[in-house]
Amino acid sequence: MDERLPIAVLPLVVIGPFLMLAIVPWVVRPLDRAAKARQRPTQFTIVDFLCLFVLAQFFTALIHSIRPGREEEVQEWVPYLLDVYAWISIGLIWWKCAEIMSRAGIDKPWHRVVLLLFVLPVTAVGPLSPFILVIVAAIGMARFSSHVALGLTMTLMVAGVTAGLFVSRRLIRRIVAESESATDAAAIIITAEEARGGEREELE
Repeated sequence: MDERLPIAVLPLVVIGPFLMLAIVPWVVRPLDRAAKARQRPTQFTIVDFLCLFVLAQFFTALIHSIRPGREEEVQEWVPYLLDVYAWISIGLIWWKCAEIMSRAGIDKPWHRVVLLLFVLPVTAVGPLSPFILVIVAAIGMARFSSHVALGLTMTLMVAGVTAGLFVSRRLIRRIVAESESATDAAAIIITAEEARGGEREELE
């Protein structure tokens, strides 16, 4: 296997993060705009905490399932250090995401599940995907029998992240639109009730 292959993907480390950091704000912009416009109070639900538990378990299992060709190459404490890093990172991102959802008026449980379990991981992993590709290339040198298999795997990873970002954009726009319709309907009901209350006071 050609040892220069990981070097061939190193430009992704320079170009990829800037590209992804330009795409991710475009993906989450509708949600951010809704949060700034509505300014609803921050609240956390049991669904949010269940999603946090699922995310922590998923990334912990992912960390402990990725192993190089030889076990002695990795110190025993490294996976646990990565666990702590993943938990802290996921917790902070989860907290910020739940806060923005609340401010944007996203109240339906299934909307919050979609945002936390799909949109959040995709937008969080997006900027890191170039570094992940380099790691995959380095580990794949010992696992893949040909450059074609390794190249196909990396291409599928790039296509998956890109497709996930565009799907996330569509989901966010749909969820924000549905929550806006629900908010407008609630506002109309409240206004009608206030008008009825005013009419009753005038009659009395």
